[in-house]
Amino acid sequence: MANRNKVAMIREFASMVIGEKVVIPKERNCDNNWYMNLNSACPRLCIPKNIDSFDDEDIIFRNDFVARCPVANMISDISLTILHECGHWMTKEYFDAEEYVQECEEVESMEEYLLIPCEFQATAWAIAWLNIEENFGKVIQFEKLYFNN
Repeated sequence: MANRNKVAMIREFASMVIGEKVVIPKERNCDNNWYMNLNSACPRLCIPKNIDSFDDEDIIFRNDFVARCPVANMISDISLTILHECGHWMTKEYFDAEEYVQECEEVESMEEYLLIPCEFQATAWAIAWLNIEENFGKVIQFEKLYFNN
C-alpha cells in the first residue's frame, strides 16, 4: 500500500510540474531506469519497480545536477529525477528521437550521456523550474509528503 501511495504522489507531483496529467503505467518493466515516453499523446512517466533504488549512475546524475544548480543539493534524488524527466517532456519538440538513439549508442560513460543535448536540456529545464522560488517550495511540500508516508 505504501508503495502505491508513493507512486500516486510521484504522479501528482509530475502532473503539477508539467501542468497536465501524467500517466504512470501499472506494469513497471523499466528495469532500474526512469524515463519519459515521448511517443505518447500525453506524458507517460515510466518508473522502476524499486523507486528508491540508487546506483553509481544516479550519483553521477546527482553530482552533475548539483554542479549546475547548487540549490539542488537540498533536494532529494527522487525529486531531481522527476524534474529531469519532466524536462524531457517539456523540451521534446526540440529533439529528434532517431538522433537521440544514435547519440546514446555513441557514449561510453554516464558523464558523456549527460552531455547529449536532449539530456543536458532536460536538466537545464528542470534547473530553470527549480530556481523559481514558488516551485522550490512545491518540491519541499512533495518531499514532506513522500518521505513521511
